[in-house]
Amino acid sequence: MTAENTGILQKESLETGQMALALAQLEALEICLKDTEEKAKALSKQLAASEGTKLKLLEQVSQLEKKLEAADHKEGSGEPYEKIVLAKNQCIEKLQAEVTAFQEQLIAYKLKHKRKVKKLQTDLATAKQEAAITVLELNEKIKVLCEGKPAPRGQYYHVTLTYWPIALDDVYSFLATK
Repeated sequence: MTAENTGILQKESLETGQMALALAQLEALEICLKDTEEKAKALSKQLAASEGTKLKLLEQVSQLEKKLEAADHKEGSGEPYEKIVLAKNQCIEKLQAEVTAFQEQLIAYKLKHKRKVKKLQTDLATAKQEAAITVLELNEKIKVLCEGKPAPRGQYYHVTLTYWPIALDDVYSFLATK
C-alpha cells in the first residue's frame, strides 16, 4: 500500500467520521424536538385543566347567586335574614376572589405556554437550519471526494456511505482483500 493510498483512506475515514458525527447531531436534535413537543402537550393539558377549574368556580358563584335570590323572595325582613345575606355575600366575595386568582393564574399559564412554544419554534427552526447546512456541507464533501478520487491500480471500488463510523483498520483490511 502506497503512502498516497494511505492518505486517501485516512481522508475518507475522516470524512466518514465527520458525516457520522453530523448524523448523530441530527438525531440528537430530533430527540430534543420530540421532548419539546411532549412538553408543549403537557402545558396544553395543564391549561385545559385550569380552564375547567375556572368554569366550575363560575358555576358555583352562579348557583350561590341563584340561592341568594331565592332566599330574598322567600324570607321577609328580619335580623336572621341579614346575617344569612351577609354570610352569603362574604362567600360570594371569597369565590369571586378565587375566580380572579384563577383567571390571573390562567393568564400566567397562557403567557408561559406562549413563551415556551415560541422558544421551541425558534429552537426547531435553528435545528432545521443547522441540519440543512450540515447536509449541504456533507453532500459537497461527498461530491468532492467522488470527483477527486483516483482509482488505485486501475480498479474501481464501489464505496457505499454508511451511518456509522468505519475504523481505519477496517478500511485497510478491506482494501487488502481486493
